[in-house]
Amino acid sequence: MPESDPTIPASFALSLEQFTKAIGTPTRWRVLAELSKGQPLMVIEIARAIGRKDVVVSKHLAVLRKIRAVEIGRGRMYQIVAPFFIAPGILDFGYGRLNMAGPQR
Repeated sequence: MPESDPTIPASFALSLEQFTKAIGTPTRWRVLAELSKGQPLMVIEIARAIGRKDVVVSKHLAVLRKIRAVEIGRGRMYQIVAPFFIAPGILDFGYGRLNMAGPQR
């Protein structure tokens, strides 16, 4: 994370390695895409939306929680950590903005 980015507190900064790990698998990308819509979701809701088993989604969410890209809020609902959520469909982890609503392969 560039030191000069005033919009993301240092305590939330991700290293480049953490960033690439966060988006480095198709399942984690799809999880982030669902959460980037702006609504907190339960594991089962994310799993249903991306067509994966909840146990698989839970493991990917654990990775994202460990690097503090997502957090658990009230009612065990997951959401993108606030400094990284720019607008619905747009995330910024400090290395460039991600358009999560764009074409995906």
